[in-house]
Amino acid sequence: MGYAVFHASKGSGGGGKLGAHIDRDESQKQTFKSADPERTHLNRDLLNNNFSKMKLEDAIKKRIEEGYTGKKSIRKDAVKFIPMVMTGSHKEMKEIFSDSKKANAWVKANYEFACKEFGKENIVRCTIHLDEKTPHLHIVAVPLTKDGRLSAKEIFGNRTDLSDRQTRYADAMRDFGLQRGVVGSKAVHNSEGWYIAKQKEAEKAILNPLERLNFLERINPLKKIEVLSEGLKLAQNHKFDSDQKAQREESKVLELSSRYEKLKENYSAVLRSESRFKAEQAKIITKLQENIRYEVNRQLQSRFSLHKLSSEDRKKFANETIFEVAKKQKGINQELYDKAMSKDDFQKNLSQAFETRAEQNQKRENRNQNRNRGIGY
Repeated sequence: MGYAVFHASKGSGGGGKLGAHIDRDESQKQTFKSADPERTHLNRDLLNNNFSKMKLEDAIKKRIEEGYTGKKSIRKDAVKFIPMVMTGSHKEMKEIFSDSKKANAWVKANYEFACKEFGKENIVRCTIHLDEKTPHLHIVAVPLTKDGRLSAKEIFGNRTDLSDRQTRYADAMRDFGLQRGVVGSKAVHNSEGWYIAKQKEAEKAILNPLERLNFLERINPLKKIEVLSEGLKLAQNHKFDSDQKAQREESKVLELSSRYEKLKENYSAVLRSESRFKAEQAKIITKLQENIRYEVNRQLQSRFSLHKLSSEDRKKFANETIFEVAKKQKGINQELYDKAMSKDDFQKNLSQAFETRAEQNQKRENRNQNRNRGIGY
């Protein structure tokens, strides 16, 4: 038997962000990132009245104007609406909505529960969402009392009232195979926290697409991999806080599992990218070494007095020449230069060419001197 899930909270402000999420405002898609755009047409407005035709903030304002009879001005920070999310364990909700008759009965039972708890006249939104993984119902009520006061304290209630409401809700859902969660659980029943804030929290563990890696990250992916590893751990931690919470919020777990798999895919993609990068860089370094070697050897052909320099001076001259030649190579930077010089002792071996050239110069000079002595100079 699955769990009945009822999340409710106090809402101040205008309610615009919540309205954008419920109404699937195309200009604010960031509020419903997990929705499948190909299934949005399945969502339904169940009120179908003047309130549901307005933007949520306008509907809340209109209901307060109609029903508030207090003499004092309403404070700006007053609780003006109560957002609710009604759903259940993923498996049971999918079973309910596989049968249209049972699904309609579930929706009706939830609407009647909200009307009984908060007053039918105070309901300004009642929308079923079928474009996310688990079917769920959004209901928004304005906390107006029967005598026209705006009082979230009275309508929403205290901790005991909240617990009792959870029990009443579970009783209303029993016929659909859904039961109450653990009484006294520390789980926070907060619709926005559950449906929006928790999604944002999970997104911190998710990678940006690989193509968004900046230049430095492509040059040195190891740092990025460290970040991804931490994100992987975070995604794992978010999967299960406790067995009870996992059962009560199964839809969130399924969503995180999907994101977790995506994280692993992107992690693997970075590893593959690093491998490709290393292979490409190795080719660049090999070509760079070839160009430097060719140019240095070409310049050495015109050096006839290297043997007259001390070994220390020749070494200094070799390093300066190699550096000057390397600077002129297209696309060279400090990192590529350092790697090219160190790979296979390239700089050391190339410097040896200067010693070899000096030895050749000395031999040539010795031969010339011997020849000159032989002809009597």
